[in-house]
Amino acid sequence: MRSPLRPSAASSDHVSSISDEQLRFLSENLAEGMVYQIDSGLDGNDRVFSYLSPAVQRLHGLAVEEVLANPDLIYAQLLPEDRDRLILEEERAFATRTLLDIDVRVRLPSGEVRWRHFRSAPRLRSDGHIVWDGIEIDITERKQAEETARRLAEEGLAIQRLARISNYRWDIPTDQLTWGPVFFEIAERPPHDFPRTMEGFVQLIHPDDRQRFRQALDAILAGHPIRSIEYRLALPQGGYKHIITHSTVEFAADGQTPRVLSGYAQDISDLKRAQLEKDHLQAELAQAQKLESVGRLAGGVAHDFNNMLGVILGRAELLLKDLPDPSPLRHGLEQIQTAARRSAELTRQLLTFARRQAVAPRVINLNEAVSGMLKMLRRLIGEDIRLAWSPDPDLWHVCVDLSQLDQILTNLCVNARDAIGGNGTIEIVTRNVTLDAAFCATKVGLTPGRYVMLAVADTGQGIPPEVLPHVFEPFFTTKMPGQGTGLGLATVYGIVRQNGGFLDVTSQPGQGTTFRIYLPRVLKPSPDLQPEPPLDPPRARAGETILLVEDEPGILEVGRIMLESLGYQVLAARTPADALQIIKDRHPSTIHLLVTDVVMPQMNGRELGERLAAAIPGLPHLFMSGYTADIVAHRGIDDQRHHFLAKPFSLESLATKVRQILDQTPRPDASA
Repeated sequence: MRSPLRPSAASSDHVSSISDEQLRFLSENLAEGMVYQIDSGLDGNDRVFSYLSPAVQRLHGLAVEEVLANPDLIYAQLLPEDRDRLILEEERAFATRTLLDIDVRVRLPSGEVRWRHFRSAPRLRSDGHIVWDGIEIDITERKQAEETARRLAEEGLAIQRLARISNYRWDIPTDQLTWGPVFFEIAERPPHDFPRTMEGFVQLIHPDDRQRFRQALDAILAGHPIRSIEYRLALPQGGYKHIITHSTVEFAADGQTPRVLSGYAQDISDLKRAQLEKDHLQAELAQAQKLESVGRLAGGVAHDFNNMLGVILGRAELLLKDLPDPSPLRHGLEQIQTAARRSAELTRQLLTFARRQAVAPRVINLNEAVSGMLKMLRRLIGEDIRLAWSPDPDLWHVCVDLSQLDQILTNLCVNARDAIGGNGTIEIVTRNVTLDAAFCATKVGLTPGRYVMLAVADTGQGIPPEVLPHVFEPFFTTKMPGQGTGLGLATVYGIVRQNGGFLDVTSQPGQGTTFRIYLPRVLKPSPDLQPEPPLDPPRARAGETILLVEDEPGILEVGRIMLESLGYQVLAARTPADALQIIKDRHPSTIHLLVTDVVMPQMNGRELGERLAAAIPGLPHLFMSGYTADIVAHRGIDDQRHHFLAKPFSLESLATKVRQILDQTPRPDASA
C-alpha cells in the first residue's frame, strides 16, 4: 500500500517557480476551494507539493509553508475512516491512471468538522515524473443541505406511512404511471410486480368500481372539477382496500391536451371500517331505543291489564270455591280462569321483555344448571334432532334466576327446532370469555370484562338479513298464525338484559343461526337454596286484622273478600287518606298487617307505611303492584328486601304470603 504524503525537501521556491498563469488564476479565484499539484517522482512514491494555493490557510487553518514542509498535516485532519477510504482511492486511481473523485470529512484545529471534495488525476510529465493535478472544494453547505433534504424526505415518508398516503404521477403521452414507495406498501405488492400503465392499474380495481373510475378519470382529463375518485383496490392475497385518489391535471400549451395527471392516493380502509362500525352501532342503538320504548309501553299496559286480570282471576276463584260440586257453571268458570291465567302469562312475558319483572337471581354454575335441563330439552326438540352439549370444564359462576334460565333455553331450543324442521343438530356451548374494549366498542350496551358465554347454535334454515334486526321485537314472528305469539325471543332478550348480560345473534340463510349470551362473571357462589314445599292456603288466627289499601275498586273488593274468606278481619281503604283516618279512628294495636298497593294518588305505599309506622311501631307491610319492578323500585320498594306480591295473585299466594309475614312478626302488645 502506498503511504500518505511524506515530508520532503520543499520550499516556497516551488510556488514561485510555477509559470502556468492559468493555474495561478484558477488557484486565486476558486471560491471555497484550493488548487494543488503533487510530484510523485519517477516511481510515484516520492510525493512533493509542486504547487499549493494560498487557500490552504482558509480551508485548513495551515500556512502554505507548514504544509510544504509536512504534507501529512492535511492527512492528519481527515477523520480516520475517511482517511482510509482516501488512501484506497488514491491507490486505485494511481494503478488505473483514472480520476480520483471523493468526499471526505476534516476536523480543523478549531474542532469544527467540515466536508471536502477532492478531485484529481495522475499524469505523466515530460521529464518522466508522475504528477497529480487536483482541486479541493469545501462542500459542507451542500452536504448539510443534502442531509436536511434526506431528513425531510424520511420525515415526509414517515408521515405518508402514518397517514397511509402516497403520491403518484401519470405521464399521459407515454402512459407511464409512477407511484411513491408507500403505495406499494398499501397495495401489498412489490414495485416490480405493480402495473406501470393506467390500464394495467385499472385491472386491479374492483370490477364493480372500474366503470365509475374510468368515467371519473375521463371527466378529470376533460377539465371537469372532480376532486376525488373512491374505489376498491384488489390485494394479492385476496380482499380489497378502500382508496381515495385526489388528482390535478396539467395541460399542454394549447390548454386542451392533457399531459400529466398527478396527485396523491390514500388508504381509507380504516375510515371505512370505522364508518361501518359507527353505522352498525347507530343501528343497534336505534334498535335498542325502539325496544326500550316498547318495553316502557309494555310496562304501562301491564299495570292496567294485571289489575283487570286480578279481578277476573279473583272472582273466578271465589266463585269456584263457593260452587257446589257438581255444578253446571263450574266448567265455564274454569275456562274463564284458564284464559285469564294464560293472559297473565303473556303479561309476565311482556314484563320479562321489558326487564322489569321481579326475579330471584342466585349464583350458579351454568354447566350444572344446563345439565339438569338436557333431558327436558331433548323431549322438547324430538328424536329427529341431535342435541350436542359442549361445556367448558372450568366454567366461572354467574348470577341468574334459574326459572329464567329455563325460559332462555326453552325458547332458544324451540326456535332452533322449528328452524331445522327435520333432521339436524342443536349445540349448546358454555365458555369463559374475556371481552376487550375493541370488541365491546362494536356492541351497544356491552362493557369490557370477564363473561360466561352460553351459546345455542342450530343447523337450520337461518334468518334472512331483513328479518334479523326484528327478531327481539315482541309479537314479531315469521310463523303461521296460531304457531307462536312472537314473545319467545323478546323474553330471552329481556332476561339477558335484566341480568346485566348481552345477547348477540349471527345467522346466514341456509347456514343456521347462533345465539350467544354473555353473562357477567361472579366470584363467590351462594348457598344452595332448597325450594319450599307447597302448602295448603293457611288461614287466619283469632283476632288478626289487616288494613287493605287499594285505589282500584275491583281489586279492593276481591282482596277484601279473599282475606275475609281466610278468616281475617279486613279494614278496606281506597286512598292513603282513608287509611290514615281508619288508624285515627281505631286503636292502632288492633291492626296486625298493612297490605297496600305501591302506586297510588296522594302518596305511594312506602310513604304510607312510613306514616303508619309512627302510630304502629313494627307494623309489617305487604306491598302489591301490577306495575313493573323498576317502577315499584322508584317508590322505594325493593322486592329483594321488602315483602312484595305481584298482581294478579291467587288466593293461595295471598294466603301464604300473609301468613308468612304474620308468623315472622311479634304480635302487638295489647296494653300499648
